[in-house]
Amino acid sequence: MRFIPFLFLASLLPAAAPSALAQEEPRIINPTATPAEEKAAPDAAVPPEPAVALAGSYSVESSTQPGRSGRAYRGDVAIAGKPGRVFAIKWNLAGGAGNYAGLGVSNGTVLAAGYSASDPFGIVVYDRKGDRWEGAWAGSMTKGQAGFETLEAIKANGDGTGTFRIVKGTTPGSSEEYRGEVRIEKTGDTCTITWKIAGGGTHRGVGLMIGDSLVAGWTPRRDVGVVAYKIMDGGAKLDGVWAPLGAKQLGTEVLARK
Repeated sequence: MRFIPFLFLASLLPAAAPSALAQEEPRIINPTATPAEEKAAPDAAVPPEPAVALAGSYSVESSTQPGRSGRAYRGDVAIAGKPGRVFAIKWNLAGGAGNYAGLGVSNGTVLAAGYSASDPFGIVVYDRKGDRWEGAWAGSMTKGQAGFETLEAIKANGDGTGTFRIVKGTTPGSSEEYRGEVRIEKTGDTCTITWKIAGGGTHRGVGLMIGDSLVAGWTPRRDVGVVAYKIMDGGAKLDGVWAPLGAKQLGTEVLARK
């Protein structure tokens, strides 16, 4: 798995046994929030959290790298967090592949996992509703809660790509909403996604479509990647595809609960 080197998130996932990791709460932040938005405020109404329990220790059952070489790797993956939407994830990969950490957001059928060596970074999972995308997102330092984002098509291409308006964006711990524009472009087996947040800068990321879901990882910089795991057998198996920003082909990663 061609991950970006793990340089941060030690506060999320300390070096500990999986049983200890399962008790840790991931920390998340909205990198576009202003100081006023960071102040505590009542959360807006949000969708109910998925009930799938994903926390635990998994082994990499099978895998391939993106591209023709398709070289496999093995290792273990620890997922921490209570049953719900947001998780912290740590990959311990064998054969020199390395140790990495990231965040996960679930919609109940897909677990979106993001990884980056930059801070902030984030992960979002959108569900397609006609020409709209309705998503839940989490960032690298925000206390284990999710924000929500609804995209409405300005110019849609019929395959989920196109230019979209953020008609509603919410941030954990804030009653303020944000607006902006999102462009989704197909690049081989992946998508390149650009968010332009009103008053909050531009973020670029990589996206993967899996069924009616779009999983995307983003950062203000370039070093970000994403894994889209399909949740199977109640979380006993996670069937994933993955890619870093700039890749046009997918790698695969299947996890089995220990």
